[in-house]
Amino acid sequence: MEPGCGVGWLPKEAGIYYILNIVNDKRYVGSAKSLRDRYKWHVRDLENNKHHSTKLQRAWNKYGGDKFCFVVVKFVSDLDTIYEHEQSFMDLYNCVENGYNICPTAGSRLGQKFSEETKRKMSEAQKGKPKPSSSYKRSDETRARMSAAQLGKPRAKHFKSEETKQRMRKPKSPEHAAKLREILIKRNKEMAAKRKLTKEV
Repeated sequence: MEPGCGVGWLPKEAGIYYILNIVNDKRYVGSAKSLRDRYKWHVRDLENNKHHSTKLQRAWNKYGGDKFCFVVVKFVSDLDTIYEHEQSFMDLYNCVENGYNICPTAGSRLGQKFSEETKRKMSEAQKGKPKPSSSYKRSDETRARMSAAQLGKPRAKHFKSEETKQRMRKPKSPEHAAKLREILIKRNKEMAAKRKLTKEV
């Protein structure tokens, strides 16, 4: 793949580009903070058969790298607007339906479909890592909204198995057993006193 279809240079500026298949005129549109670095990244992944766009990778393998060129279509000075420009060119060339883009939204992976092999690798990579919830802290505003949403709703009941109940009833030590007996005796006395009071009334 040649930069600019014959132009042997690429700037390290931010901008919008497309990778053009000169055989069928299909494109992959993208954006980058450094066009030169992004060009090298694409070539490396395509030559190693591990590009994230399976459509582009299949076309590269079918037609060969010499049938593709990297074309800069717009320089972008304001990075806050770079995805807007990228989206406009994606829509212009219909790069999802009739091109090599997988995600319909610029700067997002929403809508991207992963192969079973990719999903397996992603799952393997996450093994042993702490769950996001273990370190994630909700803001005070979020906690307040969640609390307000739960007002008036019955609390969820937690059902314990018989094995768990028996284990909880079993004293942990002789001292614990004695303490439990004292609590039971006290509770029984209180209940008896309440019954007696009720009868008298």
